[in-house]
Amino acid sequence: MLFAIVACISSCGQTEGETGGEESSHETGINTLKAPKILGFEDKSFVLSWTYVKNATSYKVVYNGTEKEITGNSWKIDGISFSNSFRVMALSEDLESEWSEEFVYECEKITVDGIEYSLKDGKVSVDGYVGSDKDIIIPSTICGYEVSSISDGAFFGNRTKIERMMLPYSVNYIGTNAFTDCNDLQIEVNIAECGGTLEEWEQNVTIEEGNTDVLDVIKGIRPKIGWSPFV
Repeated sequence: MLFAIVACISSCGQTEGETGGEESSHETGINTLKAPKILGFEDKSFVLSWTYVKNATSYKVVYNGTEKEITGNSWKIDGISFSNSFRVMALSEDLESEWSEEFVYECEKITVDGIEYSLKDGKVSVDGYVGSDKDIIIPSTICGYEVSSISDGAFFGNRTKIERMMLPYSVNYIGTNAFTDCNDLQIEVNIAECGGTLEEWEQNVTIEEGNTDVLDVIKGIRPKIGWSPFV
């Protein structure tokens, strides 16, 4: 389903930028190209689409500051960030239009490399995993935000059968039953990234009920804490 600029969805939303993009144009002599109008962004397939512009041979898209030239009037990107900004310009052999209105797409939940994240109050929580890798490394930051917690029930039952997981030192909260029934999961903490110790991490992290087995596993591999087990 394609969402128009004014549409709203449960976890993501988009807003319009400045007015005047649809009808504006850049003039060279007597020829002009009309600026495209962005129609919307499909958050399931990551496809941005915009209006066809007569006489345009290609389009220039700026996404979060990165430019790309596209021949058609839609573009499939690899994934989205929590905050996404798009602009589109029509091009011909010797002309270019004005930029379209800025199209902003805000998202509270994203998935990167199979890891599900949510953003609230400037902090990122890990909500689960939908990938197929057996060894995963959770980064300390994602899209510029610190990863600080593991949500309640995030890996309950270890349904994807992860065998090893590296937690960032930045995690200071592990929710209720986040790792319940994950007896075969080996969890390690990346203390190397900040020069801290496992003891310091344990003192600073809040671990709710349902994660006793996880604590035992972490303490049991204390000499191996760091990146080396994944090399």
